Amino acid sequence: MSTLRTVIQNRRSTQQQPEEKAKARWLEEYADTVMLPVLGTAFFERVAKKLINQPADEDKVQEVLQTKLPKTCVYLESQVPETDFLFGVDLQLADIALATHFINLAHAGVQIDSAEYPGLAAYIERIFQHPAVAHRIAEDKKVFGAK
Repeated sequence: MSTLRTVIQNRRSTQQQPEEKAKARWLEEYADTVMLPVLGTAFFERVAKKLINQPADEDKVQEVLQTKLPKTCVYLESQVPETDFLFGVDLQLADIALATHFINLAHAGVQIDSAEYPGLAAYIERIFQHPAVAHRIAEDKKVFGAK
């Protein structure tokens, strides 16, 4: 079974065109600077706080889900491909950078609305079905509890 580490180590970034490399870097940065504060809030409040026996601030979660998450989803809907992954049939680091936040969001009990964001929801599902990612999600559920 391939692990995420193997996927990352075997990525074919050397075969990417300069435009693809730039887009990959941008999306990785977007995941760190925009997505983490938005999507990470639900995970922190609903999952991390539960692990340390603290109550979630559900008002904070709802504010983020209603005001900030839609903006992120609209942008990503315009960036993700209709098939495969960001740069073809192979999962790349940029895919994992984006997917990480949606995995955490799923652990927090939030799914992306496939009627509202069909391209993004399908892209996320493709990533979740990748064997290495599916394995990671299954392992996470053992720690966080199934959702």
